[in-house]
Amino acid sequence: MSASPSRAGCRDPGGPLRDISPPDEGRGVCAEPAASALFPAPLAVGKVFLWNKLAQKARPGRIRFSFELSTTMAETPQQDDLETLGRLRVQDFLQHFQMVKQGAEAKIYRGDFLGKPTIVKERFSKSYRHAALDKKLTHRRTTQEVRSILRCKKAGIATPVVYFVDYNANCIYLEDLVGAITVRDYIISAQKPATDTAKLFPLAERIGEILAKMHDEDVVHGDLTTSNMMIRQPEEELSLVLIDFGLSFTSALPEDKGVDLYVLEKAFLSSHPNTESVFKVFLKSYSTASKKSGPVIKKLDEVRQRGRKRSMVG
Repeated sequence: MSASPSRAGCRDPGGPLRDISPPDEGRGVCAEPAASALFPAPLAVGKVFLWNKLAQKARPGRIRFSFELSTTMAETPQQDDLETLGRLRVQDFLQHFQMVKQGAEAKIYRGDFLGKPTIVKERFSKSYRHAALDKKLTHRRTTQEVRSILRCKKAGIATPVVYFVDYNANCIYLEDLVGAITVRDYIISAQKPATDTAKLFPLAERIGEILAKMHDEDVVHGDLTTSNMMIRQPEEELSLVLIDFGLSFTSALPEDKGVDLYVLEKAFLSSHPNTESVFKVFLKSYSTASKKSGPVIKKLDEVRQRGRKRSMVG
């Protein structure tokens, strides 16, 4: 008795087709005829694997082949097409912006968004990474950066306003701090007329207060440098704004906060020679303002010792 199968099945040597497919929806059994004959082309994708465990309705000795259908694999092409189309539209939109900088993680654009001066930070994909891994990492870092900015702003720490976040294109639209200068440029200009660094003490105290508040909120910046701190106009008011939270994360560990301060110390002393006294004022201000400064400063000393040992060994 011949029969053309209308459902997944295997041919029983002693009779017509019997359905021995697993109870899960979206799976079929295909030993004979072939999978391409049973399923449409988009669905005939997956892994054919051997079921050693017999089904309850199968006779002893029956070996069953199951065709695993993955709905995600069937939906992926269409989803990828939509994401690619979205990224292309964003690229067309960014053509009206001016690219001002490109780092290891992102490109920085400047332009107008909704009538406001805007900075766009676009994270680009890394071709050396697996596509799925790269997509997951890029999305996670974009999300964490936005969360850190909003967490700091909620705590009263000045950060750029987030206008819009495009998670498909991994773009963050931020407030453009028009007229602001970096702390790095401010210190360099302050050191030019004379070698006296006492005029930088108020700035160091202000930085200590802001970073103490940030660490008390368990936000670790990850890339503390004087280039990632801005001063709004007028400069005399020392209105500081923290930027570039691309490597930030949330942690309550004194170790992570101590490393954060160590990164700032190395960047501070290497970019601004003869400012050891300024950094001491910063640490004193940080210790006074932070409620959790004791363990953090202790860890900072431990990290310094590890850094010295690494430098001696090479």
